[in-house]
Formats: sequence, C-alpha cells, structure tokens
Amino acid sequence: MVAGISTALAQGTGNTAEQLALYQAWSEFADQVKEMGKIVLRDDVPATPLEQAEGYRYLLAQLSEQIEVAMYHSDPNDPRLRYNITKFRSAAMPSSDGRYLTAQLDYQGAYRLWGKLGTARGNISFQFYSGMSAQDGWTLADFADEEGVFDIRIGGEPAEENWVPLPDQAVMVYIREYFSDWDTESRSQFYLDRLDRQPGGAPLSPEKMASLLKRVSTVWSRQAPFFMDQMIGFRTNLENRVMPAGQMNDVGLPENLYGPGWFKLQPDEALVLTVDQSQAYYWSVQLGNFWGEALDFVNYSSSISGAQARLGSDGKYWLVIARQDPGVPNWIDTAGHAEGMIFTRFQGIDVSPPQAVRLVKLDQLRDILPVGTPEVTAEQRRQELRRRQDHMVRRWAP
Repeated sequence: MVAGISTALAQGTGNTAEQLALYQAWSEFADQVKEMGKIVLRDDVPATPLEQAEGYRYLLAQLSEQIEVAMYHSDPNDPRLRYNITKFRSAAMPSSDGRYLTAQLDYQGAYRLWGKLGTARGNISFQFYSGMSAQDGWTLADFADEEGVFDIRIGGEPAEENWVPLPDQAVMVYIREYFSDWDTESRSQFYLDRLDRQPGGAPLSPEKMASLLKRVSTVWSRQAPFFMDQMIGFRTNLENRVMPAGQMNDVGLPENLYGPGWFKLQPDEALVLTVDQSQAYYWSVQLGNFWGEALDFVNYSSSISGAQARLGSDGKYWLVIARQDPGVPNWIDTAGHAEGMIFTRFQGIDVSPPQAVRLVKLDQLRDILPVGTPEVTAEQRRQELRRRQDHMVRRWAP
C-alpha cells in the first residue's frame, strides 16, 4: 500500500518530495503508536480485564497530552495556561485535591504572571520544569497583598520587587493549588502573558508538521514506560505497606512530603491506615491504579483530605481502604480495584507524622477501631459523593 501511495505521489504534480517526507513521518508516528500498545501485554502487567482496559486508556491519555502540547501549546511566544490534569487525564499520581495548570516557556523570554489567590488551604505555588526535571519553585502567597492580588515578572531584566529569574533551559511553568475542604474553599485566578513577544506568526509547513509528529512520539514513548516502571517497583516492594512521606524534589514540590504505598485486597479485607495528628496545614491520602493514574475521585471516595477526615476518639485518624463500604467514617474506596497505588501528601511539616498499617477482615474491623466510631449510612455516602461532584464543577469551570 505504501508503494502504491508513493508511486501515485511521484506521478502527480506539486512538491512530491515534501509530501513523501511528511507521509513518511506520519507512517513512523503510526508505527510507534502500534508498537507502544505492546506495553499492556507485558508479563509484569496484571492480566485482569480492568487493568488491561485501563492500560490502553493510560496510553491514549498520555498520547493526547503530547498531541495537545505539540499542536496547540508548544509556542512559548504565545503562552496559555491550561489544565493538563483532570479526572480524565491523571497519570503520575496527581493529587485528587489539586488544580494543576501549565504553560510552555522560553527560558530566554520575559513573562508576567498575575491574578488573585483563592482560599485553598494547601500551598498555591508555581514551579519551573526542564523536561521532566523540576527546577525552582515559588509560593504565590509570598508575592500577594492582603487581598490576595499578585503581579510577578518572570525572567528578563531583574527588578527590585516581584521578580523571579527563569532557570536555564526551563521549558514549562507549573501551577499547583490544593483544596482540603471541598465544600468551602474557592479557587484562584491565574493569568500569564509574554512581555517580549514578537508580532506575527508563520503558516504550518510540512517540515514543521513532521517535526511535531516526531516530537509527540519521542516524548510519549519515553514518558509512558517511565511512569509504569515506577509503579511496578511499588507493586513489588510495598504490598499492603506505606512508606513514610519524604521529599521528591526531582519531580515534585520541595514543600511537599510524599509517601508511596500499595494495597492488595480480597473483597472481605480492609487495609487500615492510622495517621497521627500533625502541624501539617494540608495532608491527604489517595489511591491510584497499576498505571499510576489517580482513581476516579469524583464518583468514588477514592481519596481523603485532612479537612474531610474524621478524627477518632483516641486522637488519631483511622482511614479504611476497602473494596466495599465498611459503614464507617474515612472509607477510601478502591473503585473496583483489587490492588493499586497508595499515595500520601503532607505540607507544612519537615517530618512525616507516625503512621501504621494493618490488614484485617471486614467483619473484624469494629474490633480495632476506636470506641465510639459511628456508623455511616448509604444515604450519607451518597451525600458525600454529591459534594465531591459539586466541587469538581467549580474546580474545573472554564
């Protein structure tokens, strides 16, 4: 078929060399898409229908992200903040409490970031990235006035106030906003513009299109297995365990402490995680699947924040990870998964608070929970989900 197309192009009129080169780039892109599908069939991937279906969704979500960046958001002369993570695109375990915005940058350029802070309890910050490596980060509250208004110059000539340098080779700015109380906390307003932009544009050329196709397939084929291999390590070493939270400066915020873990449960089992109180102004526990995607936190209670968690009568938080509703507070729903990622986050503290993990049968759960632990009815669970859904409408509104 390729030979037939090549012959037809060669016999036609116009710039057939450019047409053939562009078609070749498209063919190589399509071949890479086909080759990447083999990842799902690897021996170290769970062979269950759920994980297999999620594997192809994971690949498509990663691919769609790279296509969107390359096609519509790769011009640092025209930066636009956008949601790169939502319920439908949530690889690398983003926070279920987080609002994430990103834009491509030219590290030699000059930009303005301005807006007004909302009331989210967690840290509201921006951070620069060079490829997949995290660079300098800044807390927006440090630049805001009493009403939360901020106006920052990024890069270019230094200024005495409200100016931050662009790290060498930085290609992206990343904004994070964490909500703890989903019922009451309001979101911030962010705006970004380039100050030294050059007027005018350029039509899309065959060479540029071929370059974009190559960029998409190259970045996608590198990132998708990277995240997956990390999950395999957690699955192998952390079954029904949670590591103490610590820093992950290569990819995350220095202000965050992150703690990975893994659950593997039978239908009649629960993994009980107890967390001591701390001075953290924000903390959370959430679940993810084998592919490192955050579980659906809109339609399932697959995460819990410090403001959502109920304190036990003994002064500790008792969090119950289970495949079915145990009828107690602080249930973290596995959303149909028998195994998957556990991820904790803490902000505002230097050392992870004490935690303990215990695997129990559901019919023995009440025997270990603190005295006075109340019952949670089915209607109360439905109300919890409705509040989650209402918050997501506000968080991701245009």
